[in-house]
Amino acid sequence: MGCPLPASTAKSFLYIDANNKLASTAAPTNGQLLIGSTGNIPAVASLSGTSNQVVVTPGAGSITLSTPQNIDTAAVVQFGRISSGAAANANRKDYLSGSFTGSSDTYGLQQDSSLTGTAGNIIVGVSIAPTLIEAGSGVHATEAALRITPSFTNGAATATDAVGVDINTFAVATGTTNAIGLRVAAPSAGTSNLIASFLEADGSTVVGKFYGTGRVDWPNLTAEGSTKAALCLDTSTKEMQVNTGVATCTVSSLRFKDPVRDITCSEAKRIVKAAKPGVFRDKGTTDDRYGFAAEQMAAIAPFSVYNDSVGPRAIDYERYTAVLTKYMQCTMR
Repeated sequence: MGCPLPASTAKSFLYIDANNKLASTAAPTNGQLLIGSTGNIPAVASLSGTSNQVVVTPGAGSITLSTPQNIDTAAVVQFGRISSGAAANANRKDYLSGSFTGSSDTYGLQQDSSLTGTAGNIIVGVSIAPTLIEAGSGVHATEAALRITPSFTNGAATATDAVGVDINTFAVATGTTNAIGLRVAAPSAGTSNLIASFLEADGSTVVGKFYGTGRVDWPNLTAEGSTKAALCLDTSTKEMQVNTGVATCTVSSLRFKDPVRDITCSEAKRIVKAAKPGVFRDKGTTDDRYGFAAEQMAAIAPFSVYNDSVGPRAIDYERYTAVLTKYMQCTMR
């Protein structure tokens, strides 16, 4: 039979008090333990967890401790900030810093997982889709979804190439229609200046602008030198080609054209006599320029005029030269 103790609490812990007598604690609740306290009687208390680290779950006759999240090889891990040595920056949500030295190819951050998708869906190795919100008033200087600011410092060795963005050799599956190293889509209609890509040489000089409409601007090309070469557009393939050593895109060889007929004297005389050469000034300039008006030439020699969506735009003087040559030959007879 049990021996009852005076002034004891049922279902509690017994301990020896300062008078060397048995005493009992308060009845513990789920998950409570008897914990020592220097110079004092033992205390019935619970384990405390830490915010976002170890969570303590008391139970009937049990205590469960959790880890923040699984970090095994198959786990999906999420952190508010990652730091590898440097003090965290309060203005950065995710912060990866530190330094290390590799014995071979060295990577600060590498993603080399194997992704398998299903037909009709997009497969993306790394996706960056931040929402940038202009807080407060005024104009933000720059809003960039991705900014790369490398610093190349050489020690005893030197680098052959210093590349900000390197798209290395990539393999595509047989049957792929296009292998595209870099694709920049036109932005949505939120601005009147739809620039798909913007290049700078020194941080302030605009090298090229590529618009979503297909327009391309090269506002700061190098001034012409002694070597002449024409930059030509193949109207069929839309490929840009360089006509090396020739300052024109026009070809004249019989390799590229077939004779049709000679220009007649009556034809040449009619065009030359009807032409109205004059002195013109380009709008907004003060320089006198000798030439013809495309609208007038379109009425008498339409083969020598280029048209755009508005109407006559320019004169092909190379074609008109053939008419002038024939007229001179006829008058010399």
